[in-house]
Amino acid sequence: MKQSIADDSARHGELITQRDRELDDIEARFGIDRPYDREAFINLARDAVSVISARVFVIGHICIQLRANEPDGTFGQALELIGIAPRFAQKCMAAVRKMEGSDARKMLAGRLTSAKLLELISEDDDDLDSLADGGTLAGKTLDEIECMSTRELRAALRREREERQHDAEAHEDIVGRKDKKIAQLDLKARRLNKAPFREKLEATLQELSEAAIAAESALDTLRAGLLGLDELHNEAGENYTADVLEVIDGHARSVMALAKDITELAKA
Repeated sequence: MKQSIADDSARHGELITQRDRELDDIEARFGIDRPYDREAFINLARDAVSVISARVFVIGHICIQLRANEPDGTFGQALELIGIAPRFAQKCMAAVRKMEGSDARKMLAGRLTSAKLLELISEDDDDLDSLADGGTLAGKTLDEIECMSTRELRAALRREREERQHDAEAHEDIVGRKDKKIAQLDLKARRLNKAPFREKLEATLQELSEAAIAAESALDTLRAGLLGLDELHNEAGENYTADVLEVIDGHARSVMALAKDITELAKA
């Protein structure tokens, strides 16, 4: 037992020695002449990030001036002499125009890396201002975006755009179907105005049956949603909060009020 403890201690000592040698090698290779201090190193890195981001804006300002003063052909030649691609120059100019549009966005420019700033230039101004003021972008706060890699930020923004596109398409589909249904009902109403009583009666009863089927389907969907909420809370081990219960109660009251009106009309 004593020998085992001694062996473990020896191995532990060897690991520490090896780590010290690796740290000494890193310091020697990269010219680090100060003792490690986590907070100090983080502050140094933040300063470096600010400098790099500022360079993007310097390039953007210069390119804007060149673009305004040089014809198309010579502007491209100037970029070649600088050694930057036209696409990168366009991004730098866009970053200047975007991030210097408000104090909030200027603050973003001071905190984020140049690569992340270039990812954000296609976002709406209001969304960026909201992010700087404590809101979120693609479901992420500014602190979270600072901790993300550029690749992670790019993926989050892509997911957000795809979700927005899907929601917009779904909304257009719903509006389109609603408009089509209204047009069909309007046409049917015009035709029924010229039809005899029995034909109008049968058509109205048909519409009533269709509405009842749609209502049953909607109620099934509502019930499934309530069951899903219950399952979600059970899996998370959470109790219903007051705001969630208020929403559920509001939906229940609306449904019961409509059901009461329908029942009274049916009795009449």
